[in-house]
Amino acid sequence: MQGDALIKNPIQTALITVEHLQKQFSTKHGVVTAVDDVSFTVDKSETVALVGESGCGKSTVAMMLLGLLKSDGGRVTVEGVELGSSKKYLQKSLGRNLGIVFQNPYSSLNPKMRIRSVIAEPLKTAFSLRGKALDNQVDHLLGEVGLGREHMNRYPHEFSGGQRQRIAIARALALKPKLLILDEPTAALDVSVQAQVLKLLKDLQVELGLSYLFISHDLATVEYLSKRVMVMYLGRIVESASVEAIFTDPKHPYTRALLDSVPSIDPGKRDQLRTLSGEIPSPLHRPVGCSFAPRCRHTDQKCRSKLPELRTNGTDHQAACFHPLSSGA
Repeated sequence: MQGDALIKNPIQTALITVEHLQKQFSTKHGVVTAVDDVSFTVDKSETVALVGESGCGKSTVAMMLLGLLKSDGGRVTVEGVELGSSKKYLQKSLGRNLGIVFQNPYSSLNPKMRIRSVIAEPLKTAFSLRGKALDNQVDHLLGEVGLGREHMNRYPHEFSGGQRQRIAIARALALKPKLLILDEPTAALDVSVQAQVLKLLKDLQVELGLSYLFISHDLATVEYLSKRVMVMYLGRIVESASVEAIFTDPKHPYTRALLDSVPSIDPGKRDQLRTLSGEIPSPLHRPVGCSFAPRCRHTDQKCRSKLPELRTNGTDHQAACFHPLSSGA
């Protein structure tokens, strides 16, 4: 199975372990495989990025981890305990270990609720806080993200985009999660505001010991925040390595193409910009072999007939490719 290489030594229990996750959707045109045999781990206080083009299945993975979508196969364990256990008290505890910050702060906050109520709602439900104790905890959470008590009685429309995302982060922190899923948390923000939010996330990780699963298509933010990167294409992970290895020595042609398509402010590199040609194959009509074969210049008959699995070269760098790129290619 393609994910075997991504599962670490079971003696060192990861915070979250995903094994052979599968998800299909039935449509009037046929069955769409959105997530196909995805496996990975996230350790304590680690940031792992999941990157790829829109529609590759990144957010579907997040929704399954949170229990908002039921998987069709595979399993997810949090600190060795499997999600979906029949013991309700275990599931309630595990559910508090995972939180999410959505992409768009304009739509993720209820416009009819004051900020106090937005942040207080999970506190009342999970910890039965009321009165002064509740207000003090809301005040503390706002302080964690650089806001104050004076913001409690305002509505979301009274804040800037960056402030709204800070409020969304405070709400996500209310349940004291161990892992935050960051689903493109800066995509809807201006560049200058993006930097502020990313720095806040980095500071919170150090202060609270948080782990992040950072979902993004923006490689610049991935390089700043992440320790490891998984590259996803048409529902499968095609490469996994440290941030340094991905950016300096990518092995999969798709990863190389993503890096080549990132604009640079260096005038000497402007002529090196290359856009990735072709379209992602329809998930209704997947290629028989490698899904990237129709867009890859290294394709041969083997690529068109056989599905490559993630392979390692003796390090933590894995690539699902029959013709991995050589160093410096």
